[in-house]
Amino acid sequence: MSEPSENVADHRRDANNTLRLQRNATRKRLREHFGSRHTKLWMADLLFRACPPFVAPNLRTQALRAAGFRIGQASVFWGRPLFHGTGDITRRLTIGSDSGFNAGCVFDLEDTVTIGNRVAVGHRVMFLTRDYEPGTPARRAGAVRR
Repeated sequence: MSEPSENVADHRRDANNTLRLQRNATRKRLREHFGSRHTKLWMADLLFRACPPFVAPNLRTQALRAAGFRIGQASVFWGRPLFHGTGDITRRLTIGSDSGFNAGCVFDLEDTVTIGNRVAVGHRVMFLTRDYEPGTPARRAGAVRR
């Protein structure tokens, strides 16, 4: 008689453990996503997420300056850029004056990116700063090098 109740108890314990692991994984993903973002950058991203490309480029650029990026005079972002990296990524990007960035630019800011004056950047250009250890033939990219 005790066998069915033990099975039910084991099943509940397994289900609770699974839920706990899922919640912990979700919390970890949220911390990784939002914890590495500066609050002002997150607000600027939220503000311009619904804004189509080529609309309000000066406002978009001013919002990025307010978030902490060093962006020179008369430089504009024609679309919403994507920023990736850990820690305070706003300190790792410096852009000179009179530069323009088309829609879909991606900045991987694990390391410093400096862009000079009068630079024109095309659609969906990626600035990548990470390096990886060589992996196995099944998975070429190994651990991130720091």
